[in-house]
Amino acid sequence: MTNKLWLIWKEPISRQRFTIGLLEKNEKGFFFSYLNPELDEARNNGFLFFPGFDDLNKKYFSSDLFVNISTRLPNKKRPDYLEILNSYDLDSTSTNFEILKATKGRLLTDNYEFVSVFNLNKIEFDIAGMRHAKDLSQCQNDLKENSSLLLEKEKDNL
Repeated sequence: MTNKLWLIWKEPISRQRFTIGLLEKNEKGFFFSYLNPELDEARNNGFLFFPGFDDLNKKYFSSDLFVNISTRLPNKKRPDYLEILNSYDLDSTSTNFEILKATKGRLLTDNYEFVSVFNLNKIEFDIAGMRHAKDLSQCQNDLKENSSLLLEKEKDNL
């Protein structure tokens, strides 16, 4: 299991995603730092800072998962908490880091998510914008595990 997650910020209007930070876990605890060059580009597009990490040059440390990140996890007091974990193939023994990795720490109230750093031997990704597909059922039939994909950038897509 990778012990690194990228912090992604999505610009609210264009919906462009920027990799702005890195959360790392090791035997000592958790570290967070901002990343460039996308941080500078994100700042040019309106990003200020992730709540709780207002110094863009500092490397933050905590022996436990940072409070401002752990609040992004499902609430353990929810009656459906175990159902939520099970929907991500997790259980009550899963660590907060494992839960964050699976849920990506997404909230409806902001434009942040934590995604796994790529393992070049196994790349997993979400496909954004599926709701705009003209024939969603055909897309779902065409996309199978271990399928080959050809990614092309459209000329007018910045």
